[in-house]
Amino acid sequence: MRSGRLTCFHMIIPWVKKGAWTRELIGDLKKWHNRKHGEVDRWITQALSGHGVFNTYLFAIGKAPREECYFCGEEDTPRHAIFECPACTDLRSVAQGASSNV
Repeated sequence: MRSGRLTCFHMIIPWVKKGAWTRELIGDLKKWHNRKHGEVDRWITQALSGHGVFNTYLFAIGKAPREECYFCGEEDTPRHAIFECPACTDLRSVAQGASSNV
């Protein structure tokens, strides 16, 4: 992405109502864009957009019978799956260990 476009996005993003979750995860867009590690794949894209294997999204598009997490019964959002669900504790530990080495 060209520097001018990135600056434009950086100025506009705080005013856009959609994408609050993505803004929360990325934080500083310039810093995230210029990082030296971490490829964006389909799983990262789904987590950033909320359009993935999360029951809140699947329920909204008619592909899941409920919005709750199958493991713990809480609302199954990206935030829940990544940061909160007890069933993902081990996976979070592995991810945190890997990210601390970067």
